[in-house]
Amino acid sequence: MLVLWDYALNAVSYCFRFIKWLISVPPIPVVRCLKLLRRNTPRTFPFEDKLMCSLWQQEISSFGAMKLACTEGEGALTIMRRERQK
Repeated sequence: MLVLWDYALNAVSYCFRFIKWLISVPPIPVVRCLKLLRRNTPRTFPFEDKLMCSLWQQEISSFGAMKLACTEGEGALTIMRRERQK
């Protein structure tokens, strides 16, 4: 029954933005202004290792090269690079 509700809400959310806004989880910032925001980091697994692995995959060497990192609803990390100064 729960699976049917999930499927129905997902189908309706594609048609109506308000429903999508109600049921979606906003991205949660975990790194901002070169600081790791510990209160926003998940406590269930070694998050810092996952963050450093994601930085390595995107060829970012340190926190200084990134502008913002957020966790998405499914636990995926989104990393925004800092613009290079000319």
